[in-house]
Amino acid sequence: MGLDQGIRRLSRENAVLMAEWQERNDPDEDYPFPYSDIEHLWTGRKENHIHAYFEKWLDMEISNTRYHEITKEAVLLLVDALDAVNTDHMKAHRLLPTQEGFFFGSTEYGTWYFEDIEHELAVFEEILENWDETKVYYYWAWW
Repeated sequence: MGLDQGIRRLSRENAVLMAEWQERNDPDEDYPFPYSDIEHLWTGRKENHIHAYFEKWLDMEISNTRYHEITKEAVLLLVDALDAVNTDHMKAHRLLPTQEGFFFGSTEYGTWYFEDIEHELAVFEEILENWDETKVYYYWAWW
């Protein structure tokens, strides 16, 4: 087990169905739309600094297995933080701090952390470059 994460994208039509489904808060019920409509744009594993970033940005505790809508601005600011940390590792504690949690992985600022930062920067820049205003974007986590 561990922290699995992702950025997902759905059509606006199915985003409405997702919101209604989540409001009923019945995790045993199947999604009301084809799972194939969920586009997986980024998948992370125990990248708890990204989890902490979205909790801070959304100003809420991220719920396990729930879809939390994110904005283009949130991703743009994340890319700025990733770029700054990638350029100057001393900024990591301030801009993208790690977060402890059951199954969340290491909180060390070592080689793995900075390799993740470099990879995430490339992926999130690509997400921004291909942003589709007709879709709805989500941060999702499971632990």
